[in-house]
Amino acid sequence: MMSADRNLPAGHSFAVHRNVRAVPMALLAALLAATTWAAPEAKPAAGFSEGQKIEVREGDSWSAATVVRHEGRKFLIHYDGAEAATDEWVTTDRMRAPGTPAVPAPQPGAPAPQPGAPAVQPAAPAAKPAAPKPLPVWNPRTAVEVKWGGQYRKATVVNNRGDWYLINYENGPFEEWVEPWRIRKVGSNDDPIGYAKPNPTVNKGRASDPPTEKPGPAPDAPGGAPALESAKTPLTATDRAAVRDVVFGGGDVDAFQLAPDAQTKPAKPIVVNPVALQGGTGEFFDHVTAIFFSSPDAAIAAAVHTDAAPGKPKHVRVERVDVSAGKSLNTAEIPGDVEPLDISPDGKLLLDHSSGFGFGVSARLDVWQIDAAGEATPGASFVPFDNRPPNNRDISWARFVDVDHVLAMSSEGSISLWEWRKAKAVWSAQAEAMVKPVLSGNGKYVAVAIKGNEILIAEALTGKTLGRLGTDGTWGLKLAFKPDGTQLAATGQDLLFVWDLATGKKLHDLSPVGVMGQSVAWAGEGFVLLDGQSLVALDKKMVAWVYENPAAPGGQGNACAAFAGRYWYAAPPAARGGKPALVSAALPHEAARRAALAINLDQEMIIKPGATVGLEVTVAGEVQQQVIDSLTARLKQAGITVAPNSAVKLVARSEPGETVEMQYHAFGAGFGGNQKISVATTKLRLALETAGGKVLWERRSVTSPPPMLSMKQGQTIEQAVAEAMKPSAGFFEKTRVPSYVPKSQGGLGKSSLTAAGVQSPSVGL
Repeated sequence: MMSADRNLPAGHSFAVHRNVRAVPMALLAALLAATTWAAPEAKPAAGFSEGQKIEVREGDSWSAATVVRHEGRKFLIHYDGAEAATDEWVTTDRMRAPGTPAVPAPQPGAPAPQPGAPAVQPAAPAAKPAAPKPLPVWNPRTAVEVKWGGQYRKATVVNNRGDWYLINYENGPFEEWVEPWRIRKVGSNDDPIGYAKPNPTVNKGRASDPPTEKPGPAPDAPGGAPALESAKTPLTATDRAAVRDVVFGGGDVDAFQLAPDAQTKPAKPIVVNPVALQGGTGEFFDHVTAIFFSSPDAAIAAAVHTDAAPGKPKHVRVERVDVSAGKSLNTAEIPGDVEPLDISPDGKLLLDHSSGFGFGVSARLDVWQIDAAGEATPGASFVPFDNRPPNNRDISWARFVDVDHVLAMSSEGSISLWEWRKAKAVWSAQAEAMVKPVLSGNGKYVAVAIKGNEILIAEALTGKTLGRLGTDGTWGLKLAFKPDGTQLAATGQDLLFVWDLATGKKLHDLSPVGVMGQSVAWAGEGFVLLDGQSLVALDKKMVAWVYENPAAPGGQGNACAAFAGRYWYAAPPAARGGKPALVSAALPHEAARRAALAINLDQEMIIKPGATVGLEVTVAGEVQQQVIDSLTARLKQAGITVAPNSAVKLVARSEPGETVEMQYHAFGAGFGGNQKISVATTKLRLALETAGGKVLWERRSVTSPPPMLSMKQGQTIEQAVAEAMKPSAGFFEKTRVPSYVPKSQGGLGKSSLTAAGVQSPSVGL
């Protein structure tokens, strides 16, 4: 039975259609042709009057109702127990007096009833299912709550098209077309659906179409996010009774003295031959998505096989490999949508978090015990950040410190140590969310970033700060301890820092050209591998060699890692249906090492301390001189002199970009209403070029109108946008200009990391 929504906006109407199952005419004709008699028609009672109790036919069943009024041959009826919104105009062929017996139609081929035969009593009608509740209609600019993943988020209705609604989440930069069943009024506790998969977002103010012509149906049943339904063990309640709140950087840590935490040496020799991985299925969407290592003493690698075919449940398997024996041990099935994170130092435990799309879906931490037969048994499951708001509970990073403790960080930078078997918190602190922590060789130390441009080294089991490492900025840095525990490397776009952990002093401050800084791994002595492919010779201050690495797409090295003095990666199958391989290589290989040793800095570097460059600044607005002064000062600090007619010049330029259309919704008394305006973006460029125009290095950016405006009283939207788009020197002041720029932009050679190891070196590319 349909029910009305009493919270519909005034002035809006809607049509109510009851679901009536009609018998197809072809089927009706077949039924009549197969019978030798005609069932007498049940005549409706004549003279139905207002207020009379009746029954109304709905498909194959009859429902109790009351006549409200009639006009001509139609009667307005009200269904007993239903809301007024379901009232309906019907004709007498669908009406009868209560208790009128129904004559069942015979089955095709059944004999006609004989005169005098006892009447067959009809079966009791099935209980009438409740009709769905009609969905409300939402006006533009209405504040609502929208189900996004596993939770409701505040939003504003922007527009609608048919049953689709275009909404904006709390003045965010993006908008989304959402299904009507995902929307509820602000403050409502109604939650009729479980997990609502978000649709693709669109830029705010840009014209867009709904994903499909009509929205799909709502989920059948309420419940938690699918990721939370896969755990085989109940969630353990977290225990914070004895947790210690730690403030990173507190106390006297100026005396930086750190005893190295070096990785132990393997008890047995590590194999150098590739190991065929038996856990791969050969399916098109099945890939090795990550590899993890135990302590070198245990010598166990874990390869994560993930089959994520579109439209199908995610299939995760973890294969353990004995890298001292060079053989696969077993493959464990891990149920549900999860993201493996680490294996324990003894190689017997797996750490993962729940996975999926939406805030709060990745909040559960699981520990699995994997036996010799490859059977994964749940050890514990808990939500380490359940004391945070739902949208801040997702786990962004977690690792085993030892077999009894795990260290985890949330998406907003909360970090805490846990005794995982009891879900007991040991200590908790706040770190920079955009920098993932990293553990030293044996898990004794953890390196984290904090706001204020500092990297801190702390004891992993206590949270006590042991030293501070200053840097120009920490946003997005990737960190790695050197295996012998004596140094820490940090990388980002066009930068590489290395610190001495005995003194806290910075040993290297480099700007390797072309490096994205998505990952960092230590290679041989004096070398680091960035983005899984760019081998940097530290004392030569440049990328010496490039390795094509299929295990590090886009510079992300999840399926590769340094372990026991070698660089390991997952090589894809050679052919469809084949098996992937776990491969290791000694990097740099001999050709790369020889090339790096032969580098002559004076001959190779175009830009270096002591060089001169020209300065060409063409920036709109009043900030031109500010840009000139800033760049001149920074070049001087790097030991580079600004002089006209130099062989290389630093170019700073701004110019009009494409025009975009923005739609703003103004709120508050005294402000205008909705308005669409066209705004020209600004293209920004900072580059090092030769006199002949060859680009040695460059960075680009675009200044676009803000998604949300802060307007002053009496200010128009055009004036507010113009103020927000005023020329700024920020991009030119903050972009790091490299102090060393080599002639060989792509290194001195290139090789490929294949299933057979390092292949096809070519010098001088």
